[in-house]
Amino acid sequence: MKVRHIIILILIINQSIFGINIKRLVRVNNEKVYLSDVVDFDSEKQQEKAMDIQLTYSPKAGEEKTLNGIYLKAKLLQFNIDEREYNEIPEIIIILREYQVIQKSEIKKAINNLIKSKYNLNKVVYDIDFEMEDKMNLPLGNKEIAFNNTRLDGINLGNINFTIEIKIDNIINTRIFVKIKIGEKIKKMVLNRDVIRDELFSEDLVIYEDSVIYQKSSSNTQIVENILELENNVFKRNMKSGSELKKSDFMKEKLFKRNDNVILFIANKGIIIKSTGKALENGYKGENVKIMNKKSRKILFGEVMEDGTVKIIN
Repeated sequence: MKVRHIIILILIINQSIFGINIKRLVRVNNEKVYLSDVVDFDSEKQQEKAMDIQLTYSPKAGEEKTLNGIYLKAKLLQFNIDEREYNEIPEIIIILREYQVIQKSEIKKAINNLIKSKYNLNKVVYDIDFEMEDKMNLPLGNKEIAFNNTRLDGINLGNINFTIEIKIDNIINTRIFVKIKIGEKIKKMVLNRDVIRDELFSEDLVIYEDSVIYQKSSSNTQIVENILELENNVFKRNMKSGSELKKSDFMKEKLFKRNDNVILFIANKGIIIKSTGKALENGYKGENVKIMNKKSRKILFGEVMEDGTVKIIN
């Protein structure tokens, strides 16, 4: 009987000693460290109360800090836990903030996808610049990459600056400043030899070079996008080989001037009737012009032919 009483007494003492468990390494994911994170209580009621007692703030994601054992002992006394209820308190308890990683390449991919959704990549080029280490530690939680005021609308060119917000559980954790330079790809026409004023344009006079424009301007509207625009055009001035061609470098080929005498003709079922007339305006190849018949004094309309004659069309 005496032996049995001794065994029961030992069990009671052990239960008292190991009534709580104090961790030497604590892993947390919240902004604050509570007593319940560091100490495991046998009593559910005590464990719940310990959830309201803050010990310190958590370190940054992926980093660690230390908690002094003396400080923890004082907190346990406030919680009415004395030394008889635990074996010992470590001198230092390590607090480690758990984390997830976001790669720089992940941010860049998100920016690329945004640009692809707004612009035709066959028509633009762009550069992306932002400062960030190859990877960044973030708290655990639902991660979101959000774009703020990008001005990436498929139209804007040049330098576009905006901010990326990295959110964890819909709360902003980090902001990244991004610079993007977007340009529109164009083909510019360049002369492959010298030309003189009034020389008729032809396609064999030009070569095409790749170029990029980074802003919309009035000068860009002068870019020749279709070579058919220059049909029947002549050069306004002498130009050197290597010069970039613009619409303003050309004028329609003038075959006669206002008040010049011109030959008129009407063609009908193989029969051609000719007459003379007076030009009431300058005549450009392929364009319509007003002519006065010298005999009848009647005003006629006709198309200027390659040889300078006018084919009556009314």
